[in-house]
Amino acid sequence: MTKRNIIGTIADIDDTLIPWEVPHSLAYPAMSLALSEKSGLPEEKIIAEIKAINSKYGTIEYSALIQEMPSFQHLSASKQKELINLAVKSRREAVNGLTEPFPGVPILLETLRTNRLIRVALSDAPVNLAYLRLKKAKLLQYFDLVAGRPSPSDELFSPEHRMGNKPYLVPVTTVEQQKPQTDLKRLLNQSDEQIRNKYFLFGNSGHSDRGLARRYGMLFYQTGWDNGTPAMRDTLLRYAPEPVLAANVGTEIAPDQQDFETHPDFELVEADSPLEMMRDLHRRGIISQLPAEMS
Repeated sequence: MTKRNIIGTIADIDDTLIPWEVPHSLAYPAMSLALSEKSGLPEEKIIAEIKAINSKYGTIEYSALIQEMPSFQHLSASKQKELINLAVKSRREAVNGLTEPFPGVPILLETLRTNRLIRVALSDAPVNLAYLRLKKAKLLQYFDLVAGRPSPSDELFSPEHRMGNKPYLVPVTTVEQQKPQTDLKRLLNQSDEQIRNKYFLFGNSGHSDRGLARRYGMLFYQTGWDNGTPAMRDTLLRYAPEPVLAANVGTEIAPDQQDFETHPDFELVEADSPLEMMRDLHRRGIISQLPAEMS
């Protein structure tokens, strides 16, 4: 076991801290149906335009979706605003109660905070969405930094939807490359050796999260408590092509990513629950205090 002096952690957000596939597989159909009923356009046309935009930007989470749909670009600003509000409302109603943290995650994060570890939340989603998910799930207070991909310009949104008008409650930053290509040296302002010996990473993806840890030789916890299913993936494939969806859920292996050399200090630990992960962290001396209910 590699000797490490851990001072911090990097946490994947989607399907590690908070469900992603479950709410998205419900939100997209609810939104496309609502937009179809409001506009009078066939739902399949709506879905085709959504899929084309997601393909163009390489993500199923492009925030300015409505503004760029060809069927809606000719509409007035007020009509577009009406459709944006409808999209937000339909998605929110469809996922009501499904964006709560996974069981045990708040206890895990509180334990990491109690043990004075630096906590960085890292997502391949636009950083404004990553931030809002953590805020809605009441997890923001557990993090020192939230990092994600660049967000669309605020100018694409009406004022009430602009993040720039709402001060961030914790520091946020952007990363230019998705996991496993993310530049952790730039993100953490640390050397390779410091990252390897001072930070551990945990996440659900066997490719993007684990691949990032492999590159740097980090201690990595492969979490096994996400609840996505093949049926949910099939639903989402109606709204994004396979490579885009695979990149978002961390399963894509692109040609230039297949030949990562595994650093010899890379260490994999499988954890089926947050409590199991905490027990291993305690065994290693990374956390000195366990929650009272585990003592």
